[in-house]
Amino acid sequence: MIKFIFLMLIMSLFSYTDVNAECDANSIRSAAGRVNIHYNLVERDYYYFDLVFSNLSDKIGIVSDDIPDFALTGNTDKTHHVEKIYGIDQIKKARFKIFALNQNCVPGTIREIDVSLPKYNELSNTQACKKDSSKNGCQKLIFTEDVVTYNKMSKRISIENKDKTSSDKEVAKIFKIRDKYYIIGGVVLVIITVTGIFAYSFKKRRV
Repeated sequence: MIKFIFLMLIMSLFSYTDVNAECDANSIRSAAGRVNIHYNLVERDYYYFDLVFSNLSDKIGIVSDDIPDFALTGNTDKTHHVEKIYGIDQIKKARFKIFALNQNCVPGTIREIDVSLPKYNELSNTQACKKDSSKNGCQKLIFTEDVVTYNKMSKRISIENKDKTSSDKEVAKIFKIRDKYYIIGGVVLVIITVTGIFAYSFKKRRV
């Protein structure tokens, strides 16, 4: 909110000081047309996206109704952090509005840029995907058209994990039974050995 109020004050100041100044509308529109927005995925202890705004100008400003308190001015590149996005249905979308700071020269919105951030695919870190990252559903970033593939992949891996758990339990059960028989066999062997020694000793004494 503070950023937005500050931006409105700047706009008012420009409008007041430039009311009688020469209005170069083409130059302002050209500056708005050069603005570029792209994102970078940042992977650390958690992941997030950096929105990078480039080719800015001190003649224009940028706001967005989809991001609280978002407002940009100035002629140097800016970076905005977008925190971790969770659910597949929460793919982040935002519309950025570019306008002239001198509203007396070029009123209203000059240009709008729609940005859609993908979802980070946590399945890309599974063993199945690490073995073959080219598989469908193993890409790091998921866009809207990949939702069905993601859901199928997620379900399949979930089933595989359940099967693996069941298999592990069966293996553990087999080893437990094996160990039990080993112990019983060992005890029987000891009894037989001891009995044989006593029988041999007794027979030897009679001779």
